[in-house]
Amino acid sequence: MDTLCDLIRRYGPLAARILLAQLFIVSGCGKIAAFAKTAAFMAGMGLPLSTLLLTLTIALEVGGGVLLAAGWRARRIAAAFF
Repeated sequence: MDTLCDLIRRYGPLAARILLAQLFIVSGCGKIAAFAKTAAFMAGMGLPLSTLLLTLTIALEVGGGVLLAAGWRARRIAAAFF
């Protein structure tokens, strides 16, 4: 039982970061695949500079997701996602 608790204590945060980060990475890749459609949807909703904001969103989702999975400044990346 202690071994299981030690494993969870040691690898639990890593597993949680990877599972959380994959949501953002997959979402960002989906936006890349349908860039024109997503930009048109954002513009249709009245968002100004939709192409620029979409590019920044993709950079945050993919880049931040990779950094979150790696554990580099995870709290700051999580705050940026918030």
